[in-house]
Amino acid sequence: MGAPAAQFQFAAEMVAFLVCLAGATLLALRAPLLTVRRGPAGALALGFAAGAAGAFVHGAVQAADAAPPAVVGLRVAAGVLLLIGALARKGWTGGPVARALLMPAGLLVGAAGPIGLQGSLYAEEAVLVAGAALAGTALVGASRRAIGARLTATAAGTLLLVVVTLSVALSTVLSGTVRDDAFRRLQSRAASVATAVTDSWQADLADAKLVAAGVQGLGLVGPGGSGPALQSALTTLSTQFFSTVGLAWVDDQGRVLATSPRLEATIGAGVAPAVAGSNLVARSVQTGQPGGTVGLAAGRALDVAAYPAKVAGSNAVGGVAVVLSPLDRSYLSALVRDDSTLGVALVAGGKVVSAYPASARAQPADALAAASHAAGGRAPAPLATGDRYAAAAVVLGGDGRPVMAALVETSAQVVDSSRQSLFRTLFLIAFGGAIIAFLLSVAVADRLSRALGELTGAARRISSGEAMVRTDLTAGDEIGLLSEAFDSMAESIEEQAAALRLAAQEEANLRDRMQSVIAGMGEALVAVDADGTVSEWNRAAERLVGVPRSRAVGRPARSVLKARLDDGSDLAGLLTKGGAPRPGEDRATLDTRGGPIPVAVSIGVVAGADDEPGEGNGAGIVTVLRDLRPEMELDKMKSEFLSRVGHELRTPLTGILGYSQLLANRDVPEDRARVWYQEILEQSRRLLRTVEMLEFFASAGGNRLGLDLAPVNVASLVVDAAERWQAKVTQFHEVVAHEDGGIPDADMDRRWIDLALDELLDNAVKFSPDGGRVVVSAEAAGTGALRLTVEDQGWGMPPEQAGDAFREFVQGDPSDTRQFGGLGLGLPLVQRVAEAHGGSVELASEEGRGTRVSVILPTGRSARSGRRPARA
Repeated sequence: MGAPAAQFQFAAEMVAFLVCLAGATLLALRAPLLTVRRGPAGALALGFAAGAAGAFVHGAVQAADAAPPAVVGLRVAAGVLLLIGALARKGWTGGPVARALLMPAGLLVGAAGPIGLQGSLYAEEAVLVAGAALAGTALVGASRRAIGARLTATAAGTLLLVVVTLSVALSTVLSGTVRDDAFRRLQSRAASVATAVTDSWQADLADAKLVAAGVQGLGLVGPGGSGPALQSALTTLSTQFFSTVGLAWVDDQGRVLATSPRLEATIGAGVAPAVAGSNLVARSVQTGQPGGTVGLAAGRALDVAAYPAKVAGSNAVGGVAVVLSPLDRSYLSALVRDDSTLGVALVAGGKVVSAYPASARAQPADALAAASHAAGGRAPAPLATGDRYAAAAVVLGGDGRPVMAALVETSAQVVDSSRQSLFRTLFLIAFGGAIIAFLLSVAVADRLSRALGELTGAARRISSGEAMVRTDLTAGDEIGLLSEAFDSMAESIEEQAAALRLAAQEEANLRDRMQSVIAGMGEALVAVDADGTVSEWNRAAERLVGVPRSRAVGRPARSVLKARLDDGSDLAGLLTKGGAPRPGEDRATLDTRGGPIPVAVSIGVVAGADDEPGEGNGAGIVTVLRDLRPEMELDKMKSEFLSRVGHELRTPLTGILGYSQLLANRDVPEDRARVWYQEILEQSRRLLRTVEMLEFFASAGGNRLGLDLAPVNVASLVVDAAERWQAKVTQFHEVVAHEDGGIPDADMDRRWIDLALDELLDNAVKFSPDGGRVVVSAEAAGTGALRLTVEDQGWGMPPEQAGDAFREFVQGDPSDTRQFGGLGLGLPLVQRVAEAHGGSVELASEEGRGTRVSVILPTGRSARSGRRPARA
């Protein structure tokens, strides 16, 4: 919706809202001004309320060109109810003019609904304002018969004029401010994206230097470097160190001698020759200086870094190491990952060469023109294109010249939402202001009417000889002066009666509050009188002791409360007459039907009116018993947790320290050292898994688990997991991968999914000590869902263990001498990772037959996550 239409709609709905609100308030407070019958008065009040609700919803909640069905229904209901109320002649007191105006007002308000349903915004709002104007005129005419109502109508009219004027003016100014602010933020974001793209080759320059050093170290620079040898070197470097970028080696004649597999497979075979013949590579050969740039090669947007390598024993450049990174969808998505409303495209030669998301490729002509201006070195202003806003900034090459433009766009819905929020706030302010103004005017009018009535009635009662008459008028004006002498006669008696009533009420309130506090206490409270008889026994005492209140109150404490303090003394003996209550908290053992319960005991004396503090047991004794079982269980859980964590950290650290000391203090053969280094690495990874698991649960427990979602190849995911674990297991185990072909890439956090699969595979291997086949598989699980499964042929679980499998820190064998270690967090971690991605976990296990655990994940981006913390 355009700004003029939105402003017109806002003003019309505000007028209708305030008029209908005034009508509903008048009917609620002064219904007899229009009718003395409850039925018609209720219909009119509901009609005005429905009209106000419809205006609020359409003007502040669901603003649109076409009225929503809810608004249409409210307006039709408002029109019908106003007609019903105005057509009831019997009991009508508002005068014929008001009645004659309300009938067409109801017709117009009701007709505005169907008109709005057709999308005729201006016609709908014009009809609505006409109906509201007729209704407002009717209300003003009816209110002229009473002073109070006339004041209310005057206040309502003034408020209507002021609020509508200010609201329209403010909404106009602030809407423009919101739009300008959105443009500024969008332009700033375009500039930051362009800067990031311009400098993207800097990160690859260090890689190019390492590649050049590696090839030079192998003696392959210059005449000694053959194509196969260079190809093998680049393949090895790419596989081991530079798997995320493309590599190429160009000789001093500008010929491509070798490329990495990633460059050929991902970036394209035609890119390398184009880059080899570029000014960047030629300049590196001529000057012997490294450099980089961004630009187009074979139609692809790339950043390129080149580092020259010299022939051994010479200053001549024998070749150039080239590192290439595509500026593709994945790269662009990382630049705007913090804001899902943004789209970004790289534009060169009037065409989009790379974009994220895919919809950003379809750019209108004016957006492409703005990007072309930016690429030409001119800075265009942000522009609105249909339902989108866009801004462009120039991307510079390594020589400082413009090579392309970064175009950032967002939905105009952002500005529309801000404007709608502004309208909603103004409506709420108008609502609050109107209610306050109506109530104040009614209060002032009531005071005047009541004062005149009181004075008249008092004069009549005095003239008839009635005594003790009061007018209750305290104003400082002439009316107050007239009533002051009359009211002073009964003032002293009234004050005393009021004080007595207040004291009685305060005492009753205090008693009620004390009863509520005692009944709602979480700890057991037992109160006895001076003779040791139970006088209070709350619900917590019923639950703890197992004796209902009806059986405890009125009986000796010794018969219902059986407990012995740690020093051997009987608790009931301290509560009887002559006992010796003591300050502080003691521990005791409470005897109940369910067995002994450890409790903390606090005893206090209720002093009597004539008692000195600390003398005897006064008017009674109050005892509070606190169940210590939860605290003891918590201490036990803490001890077990610390023991498990210490064991899980100490075991790998022992191996790491042992092998490290051997390597540091002995000369070890290379083959033996390699084995020990591998063991240190393996134990370090085990230690890292434990730390990552604790980190995961700490983050998930505080709702700080951040998901870094990106498309993941499902086949690669399961194959990598199987290969990773096949290398770890013994010859008795076989870890295989199975992937149902045709599963598309799924958005997930690869780090946490890998960790979850590792936990499942670790359990599968651990609880299959006799060996066997472990299968990690992926298959479709219905529309838009993916099932990752790990299945073994191991021991399996009995039903009682399977029921507790997903509880945290729970293991089948909880003893310290258990065969297998672990924190009992493996399956809970898998479940939390699945839930963080919007999925679930299924467990099927049979004792002696093996276990099957499936993680069901959505294949698209989870609505509960993104580049932000996700609930786990």
